[in-house]
Amino acid sequence: MICKFYLMLGLFICFAGTAKSQDEKMELNHYKDKLLTQKSLSDDLDSVASHHPEWGRTAFQAKQVTGKAKSKIDIKIPDAHKRKLSGEDMYAKAKDGVLMVGRYYNCGHCNNMHADVMATAAVLTSDGICVTNYHVIENFLPSDNARSKLDSIYFLGGYDGSAYPITEILSYDKVGDVAIVKVDPRGRKLTAIPLGKAQYPGAHVRAITHPKGYVYYYSEGVVSNNTINAKEPSTRRMQITADYAQGSSGGPIFDEAGNLVGLVSTTHSLLADTSHQMTVKNTIPVEIIRDLFK
Repeated sequence: MICKFYLMLGLFICFAGTAKSQDEKMELNHYKDKLLTQKSLSDDLDSVASHHPEWGRTAFQAKQVTGKAKSKIDIKIPDAHKRKLSGEDMYAKAKDGVLMVGRYYNCGHCNNMHADVMATAAVLTSDGICVTNYHVIENFLPSDNARSKLDSIYFLGGYDGSAYPITEILSYDKVGDVAIVKVDPRGRKLTAIPLGKAQYPGAHVRAITHPKGYVYYYSEGVVSNNTINAKEPSTRRMQITADYAQGSSGGPIFDEAGNLVGLVSTTHSLLADTSHQMTVKNTIPVEIIRDLFK
């Protein structure tokens, strides 16, 4: 028996109270408070959202037209890193290129705006082109769902608490579970993660994701298998042993040099009768991401 799980997370926080001091915020550079991180994202958007109606749900969804499935994007991707790094050094270098996927909205039941972090993304270019899973952005498209009508701004959030509204979905592969989006970098230069090469069983890999709201969680392991349905190239999947859980969808998988070689996608729980035996962790190999670029 096989149970399949997507790894998005709805983590709802209603914020109130005063902001932390600058010294306390600096302490978070090494110890992440998941609630304060989300409050920082909410505060950042509180200060500017009213001046940018183009960030809102109505304007965003009006841009999302058909015909973007597997459309080729013509951009320059940074060259891959060559030097292998320790896990600690790679984390320090790559963490700013790992983003939180979320919503900023009014729930309709109180006067506060809310930041809801549910998944993970990675920066591909310094001007704001990023990658995550298709099943993550699928929820951002026009819908009759009552909850979606309350959404205000879709954003990607950084390690430092900065929020970058998603302005457009550039391309996607539904079967491949990959989506390329553009954010408004708000005049900042984002930390891009280069694309690496295909990895094979036995290769060492690392992950930075946000499982169950434990933001910027690092894990490592090896590639355990590569699989495909030969009739459809977009079904290629890379199984890994690095740990992740719900909330990790779209999280980058790195090689030892810090290049992006995959994205978290799903887990499969393998059962014997009703007893759990093991969990297979499926990721999207870098080749599927590359297929969306010219």
